[in-house]
Amino acid sequence: MKFIPGICWFIITLVLLSLPGSSFPKESAFHIPHLDKIVHVGLFAVLVFLFFRPFLKRNIASKKKKQILFWIAIAGLTYGIVMEFVQKFWIPNRSFDVYDILADGVGCFLPLIFFRQLVKKFTANTAKHITTEVPL
Repeated sequence: MKFIPGICWFIITLVLLSLPGSSFPKESAFHIPHLDKIVHVGLFAVLVFLFFRPFLKRNIASKKKKQILFWIAIAGLTYGIVMEFVQKFWIPNRSFDVYDILADGVGCFLPLIFFRQLVKKFTANTAKHITTEVPL
């Protein structure tokens, strides 16, 4: 049950990354440079975070949590690379883009940069809910 948000987000990214190129507007009302790269960073950062989140609340040593997050990030990056090949060979009007892979990688490893803050926040929230005062 704890991995359902991650699985749902994975399915959403799979659908979005599998859309034909003709599904995207050629011109937008507001032009943001490299918007597609920003979207890739966001998609993959959320993906990695959602798969790591169940481990945040577990009573596991911080070093072990960091290792788990690292391997989830590697799995996310592998997924991003595979999807670029899928886009190149099987999705109409889509192509392989090394810069998309770099953006995916940034997104995948972004949670590692904020690892300490994530652990601190979730450990503090869990401790608040567990700790109760017992009258003497």
